[in-house]
Formats: sequence, C-alpha cells, structure tokens
Amino acid sequence: MSSFNEITLIGRLGRDPEVKVGQNGEPYCFLPLAVDESWTDKNGQKQGSTEWFNLSFSKKLADVVGQYCRKGSLVFVKGSAKATSYEGKDGKIVAQVTVRVFTLQLLDPKGKDQQQQPAQGGYGAPQGGYQQPQPKGGNQQGYGPRPR
Repeated sequence: MSSFNEITLIGRLGRDPEVKVGQNGEPYCFLPLAVDESWTDKNGQKQGSTEWFNLSFSKKLADVVGQYCRKGSLVFVKGSAKATSYEGKDGKIVAQVTVRVFTLQLLDPKGKDQQQQPAQGGYGAPQGGYQQPQPKGGNQQGYGPRPR
C-alpha cells in the first residue's frame, strides 16, 4: 500500500522573504503563511480564525519568492507537509507544520504594491505559476511517491 502527502493552501505571507544560500550553494527561504477562514454562526454573527503554516522554499522557488513577494502577498502553494515539534524557551512543547513547497502561484493583481512590473502573470509568475522541477520517481528532497 502506498501513501500520499500533499497539501494545498491559499493565504497571505506573514513577513518579507529573506532568501539565504545553503552550504550546497542552493537558495532557500522559510516564510509563515496565514490562512483565514470565516463563517456565520447560528446567531448570524460573523466568525473567523487564522491558521499559520511554515513554508519552505528552495532553489528557483526561493528566488521567485525573494524577488516578487512581500509581507501580505496572496499566494497559492502546493507541497508536502511535515509535522515537527520542539521545546520552547518556557519548556513547553511547540508543534508546527512545515510545508515543503513545490508549486507556487502568485495571486495578487499585477503591479499591486510592487515597484517592478514583471512581463506577465503578475509578480513575474508565468501563466500557471512556478513549479519546482521534479526528478523521476519523486522530488530531490526524497518526498513524494517512491518508485516500486
């Protein structure tokens, strides 16, 4: 039996990107993503909540995010989710979900709050967005379906 791990999110970036270069010479970037949900309760009152996800971008996607995204940018992402936990400064265990992004589409209108005007697709995204190239049999990080 095989398994499948893919998550699709639409939300707003929680801060400006800081693209760094790893020891392997490849660019990477971590960003928080706020995903809002709203509904009307049984009393007719509008309710809402925000879920936060940590996004991990690498290679070309990290460069794209660094060049065209800012805090508040509306993005569509697909990736694989990994739950992790760590001990916080107060000694309590903190759980979080990190999404290793392999598809990115920028959803803000062309030119909104941007100084540079890319050629097409708003924020430089070609029609259809960006997708991390995947080698045959799963992606390079070892996530995704494995060949049998």
